Amino acid sequence: MDEKAKRYLKRIASECSKRECCEFDIRIKLLRQDIEECDIDEIITTLQKHSLLDEERYAIAYAKDKFRFNGWGCSKIAAMLSAKKISDNSIKTALQEIDRESYKEKCLALMKNKARSTKAKDIFELKNKLLRYALGRGFDYETSLQALSELTLQANP
Repeated sequence: MDEKAKRYLKRIASECSKRECCEFDIRIKLLRQDIEECDIDEIITTLQKHSLLDEERYAIAYAKDKFRFNGWGCSKIAAMLSAKKISDNSIKTALQEIDRESYKEKCLALMKNKARSTKAKDIFELKNKLLRYALGRGFDYETSLQALSELTLQANP
């Protein structure tokens, strides 16, 4: 490993000790700095050996944060984790960490909030817009329908 790669190892190790990172993001960051592929592999192996880089731990933290702060549903979280090359097992484990009851409550709260600002000619159009909204946020169809049935809606033309 050359000196440049060693400097980046220290920098990335420091970053990984402060927050969860994934291999994909680190690999991209190092490629942008023109670090050779063999050095990148060695850096990632070193980080994993010292438990600074853990795919499953990252997936769990990512899923909890995106659910809590961004209001994303499981489908959207899974798609974004998959785009970061996280394994299916880690994604499944991360999604199981999300409490089902708070998942339903979050979907309902998002739909209530959206219903206040959504313009619709009739109740049917409003329900369609809210359902599409929840599905777009990554909530599954059953949860979205359940939340929609719990809402008391009025069309506001």
